[in-house]
Amino acid sequence: MTVTARYRKDPDILFAEVLDFDMLRRDLGGLVDYHGLPSGHAFEGQTYSFTPVLWTWFRFPEVHVTSLSIDATAREWRARSVSANMHEMHHLTRIVPDGDSCLWVDRYDMLGPPPGRLMRALSRHIQKAGHRRRRARDIRVKFERP
Repeated sequence: MTVTARYRKDPDILFAEVLDFDMLRRDLGGLVDYHGLPSGHAFEGQTYSFTPVLWTWFRFPEVHVTSLSIDATAREWRARSVSANMHEMHHLTRIVPDGDSCLWVDRYDMLGPPPGRLMRALSRHIQKAGHRRRRARDIRVKFERP
């Protein structure tokens, strides 16, 4: 899955926001709550776990994440996550300057069976809602076949 959203922000400020767990909690609270997610910013080599809770009542299995690399110059963050309901997922977030705005691009590569229709619809909803709450424009979610 690839998610692209356009922001009218300085790319370096937006990249700092990408790495800010407290901002993630604030922006998505009530839609998705991240129980156990640490405070502060992500850093390279960090491993953490959290339990995502959708709409304050639908609990997903605990997710274990490793922050593989953070390149502030390229504005890229690579992470790997695993949980009981997914084999393994690789996640790349990039902030790309584009004229007078910038693009927040998330690429999720799942190793294992592809998500079903319900999970694709749920993922699309969460991604779009999260970016709308952050005041993004032109939000696109695309699922690719493996």
